[in-house]
Amino acid sequence: DEWRRLSAAAKSIDARLAGRNATMPADARSEIRHRTLVHGDAKPENLLCSGQHGRHVQCAGLDFAWVGEGYGMYDVMYLLWDQRTQTMVDEHLMSYRESLLQQLPAESANVYMPHIMKHHFELCVADFIRWWVGYRDGSRFWAMP
Repeated sequence: DEWRRLSAAAKSIDARLAGRNATMPADARSEIRHRTLVHGDAKPENLLCSGQHGRHVQCAGLDFAWVGEGYGMYDVMYLLWDQRTQTMVDEHLMSYRESLLQQLPAESANVYMPHIMKHHFELCVADFIRWWVGYRDGSRFWAMP
C-alpha cells in the first residue's frame, strides 16, 4: 500500500528536509549547504509582478505566513505543481538553475549540480504529497513521524 509506505518514510523525509540523513538524531548538526529561507507558499497568487516582459520583470512576494529554512526547491516545486509533463518540469528546472547560477558566487554555483537540484526537487515533491494526502479534515496529519 503506497500510503503506508509514505507514512513509514516520514522520518526519513523529515530528516532529509532538515539536511540530515535518516540515521542521524534529530538534534544532530544538519548540512546547511543549499539551504535558504523559503516562502513556503510560493504560488502565483502570492507573487506580484510588473507588467513588463523579458529580462527586467520585477516581482515581490506576498503572504509570508509559512516562511522558514529549507531547500529553495520547495518554492520552485510549488510554482511548478500544475505542470502536466515531466519534460515541462525539467525544462523549467533547467531554466531556473541557469538564472540562479547567474546570481550566485562562482564557488556556490560550481557545487549546485543538476543532480543535486533534482534530488532536492523530488524530496520536496514527496514532502508536499505527504502533506496533501495525509491531512484529513483539518484534524490530524497521519503522515508525520
